Amino acid sequence: MRDAPFLKVTDQVEFKIRTSWLIPTGITGYGRNAAISVTNLPNGHLMTLKASIASVAIMSQGARLYEMIKDPTKFSADKITRQISFNVGDVNAVTGINSVKSTCQSGTNFDWQMSDIQTFTNPRIDRSGNIVIQIAGPHYLMDQKALNIGTYEADVQVGPNACTFRNSSLIGAQSYSITVLDQDGTPEVTTNSITVDANNVAHFRINGIHFSQPTITIKGLRTNSGKKITCVSGKITQIIQGDQPTCPKGFSQKK
Repeated sequence: MRDAPFLKVTDQVEFKIRTSWLIPTGITGYGRNAAISVTNLPNGHLMTLKASIASVAIMSQGARLYEMIKDPTKFSADKITRQISFNVGDVNAVTGINSVKSTCQSGTNFDWQMSDIQTFTNPRIDRSGNIVIQIAGPHYLMDQKALNIGTYEADVQVGPNACTFRNSSLIGAQSYSITVLDQDGTPEVTTNSITVDANNVAHFRINGIHFSQPTITIKGLRTNSGKKITCVSGKITQIIQGDQPTCPKGFSQKK
């Protein structure tokens, strides 16, 4: 849905999609204040997708975004689009990663990300197990003076039934951190919130990102002191350390 003049930024639009074959592994899109859920039905799934419309600063020649590393201050948006959109990944399209297929088969333990950013990559796991997202957008708005400020939202499974990020540092972590770095490595000052619900879903919200090509890193943290215990869920093993360590929901302590 694009450029809907009847929508206010505070309105929340709800989409319902009934599918008999698609099993979601990840959902991406443009929007603000999103809430996404999937319900199992006989012979299929019901996806409920909610979000407010996002104002996205766009450079029509999108390829030029990657020239901005030389001098980002020369690049401004040439239009603003108002949109809500969703792109749903299907487990059957995953190739060569059987562990992802096996943990995502239920269709309800998916991950999702939404933003008002012109372009962002699929999250990847670095060598330390952290989740890394690279994003890009014009440095200025259309007046060539006001900074382009963006947001990024993600819900990630962090329990034993995690889907695509089951090998990341987020699984079984005791706390989390978010860093946003400019393309030259300078830390950005952003307003972040992190909550974990009873279903082992971590909700990451990042506001105040400025451009052109920042990198977001989400880390799972564990204390380095105190008593160690080993927690097991199926083939997944986590070492938890602290003064009074307990296993995450879905894990049992190895005796």
